[in-house]
Amino acid sequence: MIARLRALWERLQPTLPVRAWNRYGDLRGDRLAGAASFYGFVSLFPLLLISAAIASRIAGDAGIETVQSLVNENFPGLDLNVGRFYERADTIGAISVPFLIFSGLRWVDAVRAAVRSMWGMDDQPGNFVVRKLLDMASLAGLGLLLAASWATSVVVRRMAEYLIDLLGVENGVSTGFLEVLSWVLSVGVNTLLFAYLLVGLPRITVPFRHQAMTALFGAVAFEILKTFLVEYVVGAGRADAFGTFAIPLVVIAWIYIVTRLLMVLAALTAESAIDHLDEYERTAGSAREEGDDGDSPAPAAAEKRPGVTLSPSARQARSVGVAAGVVLGAAGTGFAVLVRRAARTLGAFSRRDNT
Repeated sequence: MIARLRALWERLQPTLPVRAWNRYGDLRGDRLAGAASFYGFVSLFPLLLISAAIASRIAGDAGIETVQSLVNENFPGLDLNVGRFYERADTIGAISVPFLIFSGLRWVDAVRAAVRSMWGMDDQPGNFVVRKLLDMASLAGLGLLLAASWATSVVVRRMAEYLIDLLGVENGVSTGFLEVLSWVLSVGVNTLLFAYLLVGLPRITVPFRHQAMTALFGAVAFEILKTFLVEYVVGAGRADAFGTFAIPLVVIAWIYIVTRLLMVLAALTAESAIDHLDEYERTAGSAREEGDDGDSPAPAAAEKRPGVTLSPSARQARSVGVAAGVVLGAAGTGFAVLVRRAARTLGAFSRRDNT
């Protein structure tokens, strides 16, 4: 039996999922995700404040409701009432914009370095000035992508609701249709977001088919995570064990989970690109004439074959280690909140059954 399992494991080693998971482990994807999650958490709150301020100026109460629904959908349990910022939009915007630019650039730098590390590429390409200018452009592009995607999603939902009311569809059917439409729109928006994070932000060239399939897989996985974790996250956010620290801990744990998913997707994209490169080399090799030296630019994924790891510099290792340690500690505490909440729920059911 053990021999059969060992033989099965050996046959699974060359498969794409196993190679991607091995790459994720060899390059310490957990630590890279922890470092990126730290800056993502720091950037989250000024981003929400600015979004609330802008929405209140553009659309008033309707804009506030839209931002609130997006917060509740993507960060369950955050319990942030964005309507409180409606009357203080100018002050909040003036305070948050400089901090968002600083923390946002740090987050872009961390995510770019983490994704490129999954490819075995230089995580600090080019000179400092050009790199920071490109990071600022990437941050602005991400903001425009999110704004356009979410605005399109809201418009489509409003049009669907209007058509349902116009056609007089029954409530049960209309509710089911709107739920399916909402899920499809969420998957579409998240697919664009993951594609940008995997390719656009780290500035990596990937065949469109591999990019689209990996981003779609990530979007579906993200929706599944939200479906199964939302109840526990909301419950833990309302727990009294850690007082006012419960909500931030749960939020950073959620960001860490999503960032780990991003690192796994980066490893999967890199391994699929290697398969594409191998196929290209076989095709080119069969058509190459004798005497042709065959020199051609190869994708960067070729630099990182399975079993090969790169060593970061001492400065990079220290910064990643410190940030990852902070996030891992906070994430562990957040998971402890979730476990405690689940234990209390099971205990309540047990006492109810005994009575």
